Amino acid sequence: MVILISKDNKINFSQEALRIIPITQYDLKGQESKGLNHGFNDLPFFPNWQDFLNRSSNTDIKYQNYMAYLLCKLNSNEIIGVLAVQLIDYESLQSKVLAITPKIKKYLYLSWIALDINYQNFNYFVFLFEYYHTLIRRFRNQFNERIEGATITIRRMRPLMWSLFNNEEESPTTIEKNFIKDSPRFKFIFVPLEQYDPTIKPSQDHLLMLFKTSR
Repeated sequence: MVILISKDNKINFSQEALRIIPITQYDLKGQESKGLNHGFNDLPFFPNWQDFLNRSSNTDIKYQNYMAYLLCKLNSNEIIGVLAVQLIDYESLQSKVLAITPKIKKYLYLSWIALDINYQNFNYFVFLFEYYHTLIRRFRNQFNERIEGATITIRRMRPLMWSLFNNEEESPTTIEKNFIKDSPRFKFIFVPLEQYDPTIKPSQDHLLMLFKTSR
């Protein structure tokens, strides 16, 4: 958990309690048309809460096995982040994410991972990403098969994804070739989209995430 320090340098434990809850179990109370204030105005589309709820109901054939998880403050129930995933096979995902491989038959596609503009620090991002890793381990055990991660990230998220490896190396700026980042926990394969379509904005990387821990 993130520990927040008050102005008098005392640890405020009452503000550190967070929970993650599926959107299907959250009472939106008239917030359906609202959405996360992520602060990135150049994103062409970001689902509002009703969109996420509809996708998570599994009634749309395009969003089978989809779930949005809300990162909330425990005391106020305020939504401060969202993690949306879809369990999907290679054949259904191959035209969307260029980094995946047919050697892996099933992926937990990371559809969205985002924080409210007031909570965009690395600690909260790690909190959400670790939950994503937990979901992958859970599905591996449930289905008893290999499941890995895949996503499309806007380019400005590259340093953040790189920082998950906990070292001081700066992330590469290349857009001309694929590159790999490896650690004992996971391996990321970055595919800059400029190699295939330089016209798409905002700039983005396609990413294959291989998780080495099964427990």
